[in-house]
This record gives sequence, structure tokens and C-alpha cells, in this order.
Amino acid sequence: MKGHAGKSQLTVPEKLFVRDSSHLLNHIPDLLLITDLKGKIRETNFPVHSNFPDHKPGTKAGALIDQRYREMEETLREKVIRTSKPAVFVYSGIYPDTWFSASLSRLGKDELIYVISNITECKHAEREELAEKEFVTGLFESVQAFVLVLDNKGRISRINPFMEETTGFSLQDVKQKDWLTVFNTPENRALSRQKFKDILKGIPISRYVAPILTKEGKKLDVEWYAKHLKDKSEAILGVLFFGQLISDRLTIEEALKDSEVKLELITRTAKLASWELDLKTHCFTFNDQFYHLFRTTAEAMGGYEMPIGTYLEKMVHPDDRQLILNEIEASRYVPNLPEKFEIQHRIKFPDGDTGYVLARILLVKDKDNRPVRIIGANQDITDMVLAEDALRKSEAHLSNAVEIARLGYWEYDVALNQFLFNDQFYSIFKTTAEQEGGYRLTPKQYADRFLHPEDRWLVEKETKAALETADPEYSREISHRIIYKDGTEGTILVRFFIEKDEFGKTIRTYGANQDITKRVRIEQKLTEQNKEHMALNQELKQTIREVKRVNKALEEARKKAEESDKLKSAFLANMSHEIRTPMNGIIGFSKLISRPNLSNERKQQYAEIINDMCRQLLHIIDDIIDISKIETGQININLSETNINDILMRLFSFYNSTAAKNNVRLFLNKALPDDRAVVCTDHTKLRQVLDNLLSNSLKFTTEGFVKFGYTCEDRAIRFFVSDSGTGIPKSLQGSIFERFRQAENNISNLQGGTGLGLSISKAFIEKLGGKIWLESAEGSGSTFYFTLPLGSGQKPGDTGTTEQLSAQKSRPKILVVEDEEVNYLYLEEVLINLDISILHAKTGGEAIELFKCNPDIRLVLLDIKLPDISGNIVFESLRKINPSVQAIAQTAYALTGDKEKVLAAGFSDYLAKPIDAAELIEKVSFFIGKR
Repeated sequence: MKGHAGKSQLTVPEKLFVRDSSHLLNHIPDLLLITDLKGKIRETNFPVHSNFPDHKPGTKAGALIDQRYREMEETLREKVIRTSKPAVFVYSGIYPDTWFSASLSRLGKDELIYVISNITECKHAEREELAEKEFVTGLFESVQAFVLVLDNKGRISRINPFMEETTGFSLQDVKQKDWLTVFNTPENRALSRQKFKDILKGIPISRYVAPILTKEGKKLDVEWYAKHLKDKSEAILGVLFFGQLISDRLTIEEALKDSEVKLELITRTAKLASWELDLKTHCFTFNDQFYHLFRTTAEAMGGYEMPIGTYLEKMVHPDDRQLILNEIEASRYVPNLPEKFEIQHRIKFPDGDTGYVLARILLVKDKDNRPVRIIGANQDITDMVLAEDALRKSEAHLSNAVEIARLGYWEYDVALNQFLFNDQFYSIFKTTAEQEGGYRLTPKQYADRFLHPEDRWLVEKETKAALETADPEYSREISHRIIYKDGTEGTILVRFFIEKDEFGKTIRTYGANQDITKRVRIEQKLTEQNKEHMALNQELKQTIREVKRVNKALEEARKKAEESDKLKSAFLANMSHEIRTPMNGIIGFSKLISRPNLSNERKQQYAEIINDMCRQLLHIIDDIIDISKIETGQININLSETNINDILMRLFSFYNSTAAKNNVRLFLNKALPDDRAVVCTDHTKLRQVLDNLLSNSLKFTTEGFVKFGYTCEDRAIRFFVSDSGTGIPKSLQGSIFERFRQAENNISNLQGGTGLGLSISKAFIEKLGGKIWLESAEGSGSTFYFTLPLGSGQKPGDTGTTEQLSAQKSRPKILVVEDEEVNYLYLEEVLINLDISILHAKTGGEAIELFKCNPDIRLVLLDIKLPDISGNIVFESLRKINPSVQAIAQTAYALTGDKEKVLAAGFSDYLAKPIDAAELIEKVSFFIGKR
């Protein structure tokens, strides 16, 4: 370097270092410029000449700077002169695509020094890194798979557009939220949490199947691949998950062979069959995986770069080359072209085979919105296309076979609740898909249009069995009637099968229908002809049997007539005795009571005897009248609300003294409390039956006990009268209830009476819809039973008197809407000790009708999932009837956020199944006492 001693204010050591060490400064890589205060160059070192060979001494430092940055250089130079503080700036050189970083400082009083570093390579590296980032971003945006990025706490950092679109969640919805509660099902959270911990420890996860939840609560089965993310210092930043829907696995696996390829698709290495086309150089750049897809290598094809023409000639099917060229030209010149699109085309393999690829493409533009690059990723879909082609051919063959066999094919998708039919199916029903509105129908639409009303139950039963069976090989063959489009009847034979998922749930049924109407009609005609022949043969046999039967009947009638005469004679003799006995007492004591000088005590005694004989005679006359009405079918039933406890107590009071006189203990057993012992029956006839049975038991019991009362059965009350008396011989038990039999057997003669009481009781009980029977052993007492049936839907204890019914109405009334009988019985049992009245509805429609008819319902326990309509719709209908209705929702789903949704819908509270008994009682008690 040349010195300028007169102008420099440097100290001697500084001057020696700067000027006398030029041989050292010429060997350092940085550029050194020493200028005056106006920027005119005085001295430089050797690197300046190597970087700027056209530089001439005496020019300004700004001449080495691109003109865009010269104004900045002048401003910084003035600032350094003014403040004596150094400044640093970055600028572009005068030669294209060169970059420098300069440090400007004051050097003495009238000089400046520039220390300049060439940073062109750094700039190029930054550009490449930016391009790589754009490439990865493009893949992140376009890949048709789930991409989920978590921080090291398991909070969501990013999800890609495909995951947003498929799940319904936007990134704003889920960002920084716990992924376990957002996407994981409750039963899978523990396993997913452990997987996350393993990944953070450096254990990569591949082919891990776990379901996720969409925003609407739908479950999607996904196969996951995952690895941890690190920064440059090897610190773990979080976890990257890559997932594919299992339903899409066959398509995706053709392009992404293993988990490492899938993961690196999102990272910088991007080992998908990826490529980049520079629209300026018209040159492709491929990765190893791209060549692997074409069954070759980069070395075999001459490197990783290839002009468009070479690529088309070597790797694209001739018939599809123009398609590729058209798309490239459109990318360059067609305005407003979508930045993301797909192309499917044929390719050539080195061995001459033809394949198929699906290219997902991203168009990259510069800041002026001009296309500069095309980034893409190819998937080999050869197997899929060939399989689809084979399937189409197979379907064509199958269609021809089906048409020849006149088979109507159908499928039923359980998730969609839809049937899919073919044309031959509609042909069977004498209609077309166009006339029916398409090839898809719901089960209800199919049943309404084509099923015979009387056979709908059979189809519903078979459908239910197919959905609930645990047998994966389940199949059935049934026949049922149908209704053709013209309204006539027919018959079809249905053969169907099922398909289950990996969890054993039926997801699809499918089968074929065959019209067998003609065959059925021929079989019916043959059957009818056979029946006619059999009928003729049977008629002859019947005539012979009839002759024998008539002869036998005549003989039995003769015997019965003789027996009837005998029984009636015995009965009349017995009646004569029974009537004359009290009449003799009445006449005799009537004469004695008229004697003069008879004491009052005697008169009173005779009067009681006369009254007793009159009652006895009246009872005989009543029996005769009743048996006459029974004989002529003139029994009248007068139903009214009757408290059976009152009848039993009065009989107990009446007969208790009689029993005590005979040293017999009388017991009464009541199954219901007095306020619930009310039934609708004939009060008089019920009392008369019990009176007859009690009278008989006391008549034939000389010591021991007599018990009477009732027990409750389903839809009936069973009465009993039991004694420890003499009992009835087994030989007489079969005829004990027949009229006149006691006279013949001398039973009444032993203890007195007409012997008609049991016959009358049997007739009354049967008229009331019940039955009467006995259990007895000679010497061991007897027990008579009879039942009193209740009305339809009525249970023992359901009804009451007007006062009792009013008391029931004052109790809080709740409506339980539950289609499962076991669940309802559980609720009823839990609430049994609450003083409430419970109404039960099994369907939404039934619940609405009950609510309309019972405006005093205080509370509704409403199951959300009902067989006919949703519980939410039922609740809306109830609110229209009564806007202030109190309702507690019941659901078995119990997902996060369900309670908030239920309360937002207007429900008063929420119960998750299985329902806790204490919680149920607490909530019901709160609401029925709220008004």
C-alpha cells in the first residue's frame, strides 16, 4: 500500500500496522478500502482487485456498490463522520448476484476504512433454504393425509388443510389445545398418551392405528406414523404425526411405501416421488424416490436434472405427452389458474410396461405473481387403475349374468341407512330407477313402495338379526310378498349376506332378489288340487265318524237325561227339607210367642229364633233365584269402584263372633293398604262369593282356624279362603262346583244348606272374568281360590276412590321417556320411595301425546336416543306445548362438551348413563319441589 503521511492522524504504531503490514493485509479474505471523507478511495488490499477486476484507483467506494444501495452508503458515511461511531450494512455488488457485508469506521481525522466481506455464498444458501421451505410448505398444503404437529407438552401447533377439511376443525379452533381431548376418543386416551411419551423419548411410531373424532363427534379410523422434532441444538421441540384414513390405505400405500417415506414427505428430505420444474430453464429436478417409482435410478437416467423434452420422451406414454405440455403451458400463461391441482397420466417403465401416476401439483409464483416454478409429488396408481379396470370388466360380466338370471342385486349401507339397487331390481317390481327417483332408497321408502304390509314385520325381523348377529359368516334366504308398481301382488326369494368391520360391527348387507311369483302360484295351485282330493277322502271318513258320533251322543244324552232327572229329584227333596225346616220353626215359635203370661225374656228369645229362621229361609230363596238366573243366562254385572279391604273387614266382623263360639280362630290377610285397595268390580257379587266360601269353611270346621284374604298378581287379584276342617275327598273334588251334586252326595244333608253356594260362586266369578278352584285333602282342611281380573293396563293398587284419586293427583307427576324396558325398571325402582306418580313412554311420539293429555306433569326424564325420533326434537315439541317444561336429558354417549350442548338446548339438567341412583334421586327431588 502507498502511504499518505501528510493527511493521516494515525499514531506511529497504527501507521506501521496499516501501511507497513500490507503483505499481511493482502492475504486476509476481507476487502479493505481506505477513503477520504467524501468516499474517494485512497488505498485497497488485494481481495478488492480479485472481487472487482474492473476497479480503477481514485474512484469512490460507492462505485463498487449497486446503485440501489448507494444512497444508503452515503447516508451511513455522513453519520459515521458526524458521530465517529462505526456502521454496518449489507448491499449488492455491481456484478449480478453478488452480495457484501461492510463495516464502515473513522480512521483518523480525514480518513475512513471499509472492512468488506463477500457473503454471496451465504445469500445463495439462504435462497436454497427458502426454496426448500417453500417446497416443504407446498407438500404440507397439498398432501392428502393428516399432518399434526404438537409441542413437547402435547398441545396442537399446526394441522394441515386436509385435516381441517376432514375433521371440520380449523387451526384456530384447536391451536394450543390438548390433542388428547380434541381428537382422541375417551377409551383411547391412555394409549395415545403413552405413545406420545415414547415418541418424546426418541421411539418412532409406525402403523399405529387409533381413531380420531371430528367436530361433529364422528369417529374416523386412522393409521399413524410419528417421530419427534428437534432444533439445531438437538433440543426436542415436539412431535410430528402423519396419518392416513384406513379406507384410503390401498391408494396411499402405492405411493408411500413405508412410514419413513411418509414422515420425510413433510420434512426437508421429502422422500415422496417429488419433482420441481423451473419454468425459466425448462428443466426438471427429481429425487431418488421419483426414479424409484419409475423402477430406475438417477445414475441410469444421467442425473437428477432432466429437460422437459427428455423427460417426455423417456418416461411419459406417447399418447399423454401433449397433455403434460398443455398443463405446463397453461401454468405459464393462463391467468388465475389454481395454485393446486392434480393430473393423472400414463408413464413408461424401462422394461416397456405402461403404468399410471397421479401428480399433485403446486404452482409457485414470484412477488409479481408470475409463475416461476412447479412443485409436484407423484403417486404410482398403476395397481389401482388396473384393479378398477378389472372391476369394471367383472361388473360388466356380472351384470350380464344377473340380467340373464333375472336377479335384482342390492346393497344396504348401515352408516348411510340407504339401499342401493340395480336396474334388474327395479325390473322385478315392474318399474325403473327413473320412475323411483334414482338407485338409492331409504328402508322406509323401500318398504312403503314395494313390501306387502303383512310381511313388513318379517323383513324388519331379518334385518335386525343381520345387524345384531356376532357371526361374520351370517347369511339368510327368505321369501316374502311384494307389491308391484301396478298394485298387484307378487313373491320374491331373497338371498343375502353381511359384511363386518374389524370391530365385529355389521357395516353392510347385500344380496340378490329373484321373482318367484309364477313358481309360488303353480305350487299354490298344486297344493289346492291336492287339498281338494284330500278333502274328498276326508269327507268320506268324516261321514263315518259323524254317524258314530251321533250314535254316541244319543247314548250320552239318554244317560244325562236319566241322571238329570235323578239329580233334580234329589235336589227337590233337599229343597223341600230345607224350606220346611225354617218354616216349621217360624210357625211353631210364632204360636208360642202369642201365649199369655209369657215373659219378656222368653218373647225376646222366640223373636230371635223367628228372625234367624226367616234369614235362613230368605237365603234359601235367594239361592234358588240366583240358580234360576244362572240357568236362564240372566246374570247382570254392575261394576263400580269397590274397596276390597272394606268388604273383607265387614265379613271378618260378621263371622268373628260365630267363629269364636265354635272355638275357631279367624284370620284376615290384606296385601294392599286401604287407600290402594280399590278395584272396579261388582261389589254385591264379590261379597256374596266370599260370604258363601266363609260360611262353608266355618260350617265344616269344628276347631282350628279359618284364614281368608288376597294376594296381588300381575293384572289380577287372587282371593283365598282356607280352613283346617274336614276336607273334601278327592273323588268329590271334580264335581264340587256342579249344580245339584251336593244333594246327590249328601254333603248338604250333613251340615244343612241348599248345596248351591259353590255353583253360584263359580258362575259369578266366571261372569266377572275370573276362575275358581280348590286344593283339599280329606282330614287336612281345604283352600278355595278365585281370581278377580283387572282392566287392561291396570295393576293392583292403580285405582282408587274419588278421594283417593284426588290424593294421587296431588302427588307430583313425572314422565319417563325410555325405550329400553330394563332401563325404565331401574329408574322406577330407584324412584319408588319418592311420593310421585310416574308415567312411562317408550317412543318420542308416545311421550308427546302423554304430555298433551297430562298438563300437570312436573318433570320429564328424556332419553336422547329414541327409536322413532331424536330426544332433542321431542324436547322442542314439549316446549311448544309448555314453554316452561322442566326436562333432564339422559344419554349414553357422555362425550366432552355434551353437557354444555344439552344445557344450551334448554334442558334443565343432564344425566350420563350409567345413571347413579343417588344423583337421580337428588335431581328429581330438586325439580319436583321447584314449583
